[in-house]
Amino acid sequence: MPNRTVQKRQEARLHRLAAATHVTVDRTGPGSVYSRTLRSLATLRREGRSPASESVLVRSGLILRPNPNVPADEDLSDRRVLEGPPPFDALISPNGIAHQLLLLLLFVVQHEKGASSERSGLVRTPFVAPDSEDVGLLDLVMPTYLVDPWSVATTGNTHSSAADRRRRQFTATLATLAKEGFIEAPNVAKGRNKYVGFRLLEETGPRPNGDPLRYKPPAATKRGVIAVPVDFFLNGWVHLLSPQEIMFWLMLRDRDAGGPIVIDAAERARRYGLVRGRYSSWWLLEHAGLITTATDAMRRPQGTVVDFDATKMPDPHVFTLTDDGLKNDAATRITAAVRARHSGDEPVGIARVNPLIVENGL
Repeated sequence: MPNRTVQKRQEARLHRLAAATHVTVDRTGPGSVYSRTLRSLATLRREGRSPASESVLVRSGLILRPNPNVPADEDLSDRRVLEGPPPFDALISPNGIAHQLLLLLLFVVQHEKGASSERSGLVRTPFVAPDSEDVGLLDLVMPTYLVDPWSVATTGNTHSSAADRRRRQFTATLATLAKEGFIEAPNVAKGRNKYVGFRLLEETGPRPNGDPLRYKPPAATKRGVIAVPVDFFLNGWVHLLSPQEIMFWLMLRDRDAGGPIVIDAAERARRYGLVRGRYSSWWLLEHAGLITTATDAMRRPQGTVVDFDATKMPDPHVFTLTDDGLKNDAATRITAAVRARHSGDEPVGIARVNPLIVENGL
């Protein structure tokens, strides 16, 4: 019997995806919010540094638990969130875009003209583009709500356009990044323009000791650096994947050594805090074409094992990154994946990998 809670979540996600690709920014400009956002990213990249790198570099400390070397006897239950989560966890909230904005800021500072590494994290791109040909930070972010931008929300005697709400969400997200130690806002005490002139701090979050470190792009050759292909940004994946899906995908990139990737449950929980609820997000990444998955031949779609034997644990999943999938449009591929699971017309996840188990009713 289908899980109604899961189905409702899928329906809500399909609604958001449809809105992203159909709602326009204004009545005269061409294209949806989504398509304009992608064009703005492409413009920033085209007009930025030359030659532009094919990857955005992200420190792996963003997704690692601060103290992964826990005692061997710690309860590493695959069902509970461990204490001391990775810094990325602080960016996850219902209807929030803090995870999206932080990753986009890394894209921006690594593409801007000028020596951002020597400017100690100063983000030179303005909040709002000074004219129609330029790009501002607001142009790069997808809001979590998408309605007719000319509709007006009324609260008491206050009228608010969608553009106003978008700016407020952007400012509120900067406040979250400042609170969690990802940006430095020297003008926050001002009544207005609190975050003008903000500086990006290292994406690994607050340090346990000492002052925060202002951001400098890491060297590609340094250990603990994840190379994220620019297509992840340019084709909308950063905007439309959930934070949990992004976290899982970044974990695979952190573990990638150019071949199949295997990580057992204890290591996954100990180092990345990825317990089962988050781990299960691999099915969408697989169906959307960003990874391939091999599973134990006796594992059922829901994860249990046929003729389970406690003395012989099933083989862990084996993942392979398929970066060519990033060249596809994220909205198209994610919508197809969610529809497949919602309708049940096409098996996903383990059910697709192990069709014989499903067909034989094991």
